[in-house]
Amino acid sequence: MSGRDDALPELYPVREAEEFHVAITQDVKQTLYGHLRPEYADREPEGSEHQPDRYEQGVIATLTRSTGDSRVTYIVEDVIPPETDDDVHIRDGSLKLSPAYRARAKEGIEHDPRKGIAYFHSHPGWSAYPSKPDLEADPMRLESDAELLGADRPFGAGIIASRPRRETGEPEWSFRAYDFTGGTPPERTDATAIRVLGASLVERVRDGPYLEKLSTAFSAQGPAGPGLGTGTVAHDSTLELWGERGQARLSGIRVAVVGCGGVGSLLAEQVARLGVGGAVFVDFDHLKEANLNRAYGASPEDARSNVRKSELAREIAEKAATAPGFQARAVHGSVVERGNDDYSALGALLDCDVILNAADPHWVQKVIDRLAYAHLIPVISGGTHLRVDEETDELASGARSTVETAGPDLACLHCLEAWKQGDRSSGVVRDRQPPRDRADNGGLYVQREPGEADDGSDELRDPSVVTTNGMVASLMMERLHALIVGTSTSTFAGRQIYRPSTGEMKWLTTDGDRRTRCKEDCEKARTVGLGDYVDLDTGEDHDLRVENPDVR
Repeated sequence: MSGRDDALPELYPVREAEEFHVAITQDVKQTLYGHLRPEYADREPEGSEHQPDRYEQGVIATLTRSTGDSRVTYIVEDVIPPETDDDVHIRDGSLKLSPAYRARAKEGIEHDPRKGIAYFHSHPGWSAYPSKPDLEADPMRLESDAELLGADRPFGAGIIASRPRRETGEPEWSFRAYDFTGGTPPERTDATAIRVLGASLVERVRDGPYLEKLSTAFSAQGPAGPGLGTGTVAHDSTLELWGERGQARLSGIRVAVVGCGGVGSLLAEQVARLGVGGAVFVDFDHLKEANLNRAYGASPEDARSNVRKSELAREIAEKAATAPGFQARAVHGSVVERGNDDYSALGALLDCDVILNAADPHWVQKVIDRLAYAHLIPVISGGTHLRVDEETDELASGARSTVETAGPDLACLHCLEAWKQGDRSSGVVRDRQPPRDRADNGGLYVQREPGEADDGSDELRDPSVVTTNGMVASLMMERLHALIVGTSTSTFAGRQIYRPSTGEMKWLTTDGDRRTRCKEDCEKARTVGLGDYVDLDTGEDHDLRVENPDVR
């Protein structure tokens, strides 16, 4: 899983990105704090005993890159600890890193083209704004690294202040990317947010927030940064639940909704009314009359016009939005498509902070599952699978609605049984086949024959009803609250299963305990934070081509 997926956007200089972020897991954050700001850490990491006792501390980390359509994210993948007191020391009033320490860090990644180098140090006081000596020393130090490792790798430098910001309770950060691909001096780009993903050791599978966006010395408004400072009158009732800080967190989130049908159309309005700062809606389908029983916000005229479902979802969200400056984007495409760049939606997902997946295919869930760990973007997935007992005309015992969450520190969608590799009759293998080659010779989207109806009535589809879709959408939104604001206890980890035939809601369990961790042989832990250089298993989406015959 080390090849760069062809469905990702072409690499471009960080300076050309509309947004530049840094992403880290909670574990990496606590390790950095343990070295640079031990008063905020929940552990004493290896090598922290070699840090200077006064003034400033320093540490080296490895970087990977995540490339979206308009956002570039540098992921702090690992921290390289010092091994002696000489590795990090103060000389002539300045922080120094020993040549041996720097050489050891580079040797560890020299033959791994995915990774680059970042230098972190602490600042006394509350400001992480880089000093003139910082801006002079960092590019000089990194230049020699770029000469050895290659200029096309990610390079950067970060600062963590010693005092917390009053409005956040967290110390201020700053991070600068240095791009050497154009030669020297390098181009500098300042990050406008630090995304932190995961739960601390004392909060695992308990109250969130699971995803935080920390401010930097160069923070921006809305999803480009950590959010707006306050809510509006439209948020009065939600402010009673999670206060100004919680509403600010929501305003700093850009949500991707994958699949804009029965569940996705409901999510479109709910995320906008909640007060998120932005949204991206992905679907390659067009609205048909057969969809009107569950397509929220759609009219008969929309169906007659065969409007794109993604465009309809965008319009719904824009009308319902409560966050100032809310921006929505519609992407008519597929998250599994690799062959046609005009219809590949992966880059749009990598511009987002959270993914709400309302698409049923196993292949879609596999791709998004891998993306969640490699790119540090959590996914909340939900759907309904209804079956009727032909003998009793009642819902079969296997009918169910499910909701699950995946991301670092949590069980993946595969371990939660949301998707399987399968064969020609089921799973990812079936989804990758042209419809006529599938064992069931059909599916959600099938090839139309001449003379078949354009209203969708001749398409084979799973049973669906707006009421169960509404329940799934609401449960997904409850998990979004828990991830971002941290309002509910123990709700964002694991898989919930609702059985409409009995009215029971249960958690997926292992040996009687809720399954919240991946199985021991799961590969996801080995891909956390590796960014662009993880194969997401995209390919040629035949369902996309059935619905859009012009796609080649």
